[in-house]
Amino acid sequence: MDANPALAELLGYPSVQELLTVRVPDLYVDPGDRERLLEAVARDGLVRAFPTRLRRRDGREIWVEVNARAIPGPQGELRFLEGAVMDVTARRRAEEALRAAERRYRTLIEQIPAVTYVDVADPTGTTLFVSPQIERVFGVTPEEWKAADASLWADVIHPEDRDRVLAAYHRSLERRRPFRAEYRIVARDGRVRWIRDRGEFIPGGEAGPDLLQGVMFDVTADRQREEELRRSREEIRELLSRLVRAQEEERARIAADIHDDSIQVMTAVGMRIEAARRRASSPEEAASLGKLEETVAAAIRRLRRLLFELRPRALDEEGLAAALREQLQRLGEDWDVEWGVEDGLVEEPSPELRTVLFRVAQEALANARKHSRARRVWVELAERDGGVVLRVRDDGIGFRVDDVRAPVAGHLGLPSMRERAQMAGGWLRIDSNPGAGTTVEAWVPLRPEVDRPRFGRGSPR
Repeated sequence: MDANPALAELLGYPSVQELLTVRVPDLYVDPGDRERLLEAVARDGLVRAFPTRLRRRDGREIWVEVNARAIPGPQGELRFLEGAVMDVTARRRAEEALRAAERRYRTLIEQIPAVTYVDVADPTGTTLFVSPQIERVFGVTPEEWKAADASLWADVIHPEDRDRVLAAYHRSLERRRPFRAEYRIVARDGRVRWIRDRGEFIPGGEAGPDLLQGVMFDVTADRQREEELRRSREEIRELLSRLVRAQEEERARIAADIHDDSIQVMTAVGMRIEAARRRASSPEEAASLGKLEETVAAAIRRLRRLLFELRPRALDEEGLAAALREQLQRLGEDWDVEWGVEDGLVEEPSPELRTVLFRVAQEALANARKHSRARRVWVELAERDGGVVLRVRDDGIGFRVDDVRAPVAGHLGLPSMRERAQMAGGWLRIDSNPGAGTTVEAWVPLRPEVDRPRFGRGSPR
């Protein structure tokens, strides 16, 4: 055996002489590797990059690759082995770490509740990798999915969603932008499932084609819960709407009864008292009847005010703006405030919407009278975004809106106003700060199919 100093240094020996005192088989961690190397050299005459482990002087093991050729004897037998040894320990450890990372990555990919995929980013959509979850969600094996092109994916998309999703996919390809889509698929067993698909482009550069790496989440359960919640909300809204309609109908019935019965009777009583007062035989009797006449007149005024609160006739006969003017006029009888109504409506809302907007304004004005200490209040009506905007403003002391989001004494009307607007398909917001007055703004659509617009300022309260 002979060796150069580099081999001695590689194996941790201070000199070639000391290395040569070691038996060659003892240098191999697995003695069988030496036998296999000798067999390969004897058979082929030359072996390149034969992998094996050698034991250093300090006992540590290193990975090496051996390039060896045979030097035959006179009879053609293998007499000498000549070669070179290269330390590849660092590379082997890196390869082992990479394989371990790949195993961990694959385990992670196979355990997450989603389908992961890597496609070539071109119209063919060739799949390079798809996780095993594809079979659970789509009913197609990974092998079947990879063997097909993008047509298989297109075929499983629900017919009602296919054109939309494919158009979004091709736009993403053209612009190299992330792919985002939510759509239904029809699995192999006929089940309809909702998929949330998220893909990101990875440039290939000189190494290869661009890739689309993505994740498909099965969001069927979420969609079902959303649909159940939507139906529940619709049912609750319909129930509340019926309750409000029943309340308004009962208000109208009571108002009619008061107008046709109680007020008429009290008016007749007042007329008879007035006639009796005129026929009174003494000043004392006339004064007594006069006081009684004033009491009856006051009762009639209270009944008329109650009649207006229940259902103002102007709302049905003259329209929303007229009813609001009458409301402010009545409030002004015991509230020293400057008021005004700005009517910007082109068409009168339906009776139902008139009622909703009037009740919201009525509650907002009642709150302003009780709490705002305002000197000026005005109401605006306008058409916007296919609906009607009602705005009630005052210059009062204002308040912190966050302090009254939950129902508290004196502010029970705030949730009621919001609920009325939402039941009509609209929204309500309140803008107020201490010392800066208060604005209550509501929007309701003139027709049910109109989409709700975004708020002009701020956020929904």
